[in-house]
Amino acid sequence: MTASARALLASLIDYAGLFPPAGLSMAEAAAEYARWRRSPEAWMLGRFVLPAQRLDELAGILTDVDPGHGGPDAPWPLSVLLGPDVAAGAGQVAAGAAAGGRARIDVVELKGAAAGEIDAALSALPAAVVAYVELETAGDPSPLLAVLRERGARAKLRTGGLTPAAIPAPAEVARFITACAAAGVPFKATAGLHHALRATHPLGYTPDAPRAVLHGFLNVFGSTAAPAPSSRPS
Repeated sequence: MTASARALLASLIDYAGLFPPAGLSMAEAAAEYARWRRSPEAWMLGRFVLPAQRLDELAGILTDVDPGHGGPDAPWPLSVLLGPDVAAGAGQVAAGAAAGGRARIDVVELKGAAAGEIDAALSALPAAVVAYVELETAGDPSPLLAVLRERGARAKLRTGGLTPAAIPAPAEVARFITACAAAGVPFKATAGLHHALRATHPLGYTPDAPRAVLHGFLNVFGSTAAPAPSSRPS
């Protein structure tokens, strides 16, 4: 493992086993996340992702789960997804922050479609958490990225889903990444990145799952390091 590859991949992969296509139960997902925390690849593992309304469920089983890397003195880092009622979700985050001392909430994720909506949502969140706001890929995200930059928030890019229509075109992904780089706003990508390279794959684990071309996670990672077209030598 080269130093550059380790720097690129360290803590980069969040774990979202609760969500499709895996759709594990909380107990199954927690056990799987703990298993990866005990593995030699634990240094690549990021946060455990879960909805705000399931924080109590996680807290209820954490005492029965081997914590993995770092032992009981290294709480699990959590990324908590908020629903449309951001204020209610923020309250759940504040109430579940301790999780019995076995987890810490340092990231929340939410959706935003307009500048005023995003600004109001961010104002409702606890000051200590980092917010990732999922933006649409259909249009230029630059105006909303300006709001995120001003508020110290980050962007979220959805790169796939359970239907072919949920997968944005390469040009949309490229525009999003380029706009984030120009605005100086960090981003995370979610969904559809289950394979290293861009190729056709089933969108689920059932025999009748539709197939589509998925963006490879190495393609997305690598594109963030590519120079902007204006800076390339002619």
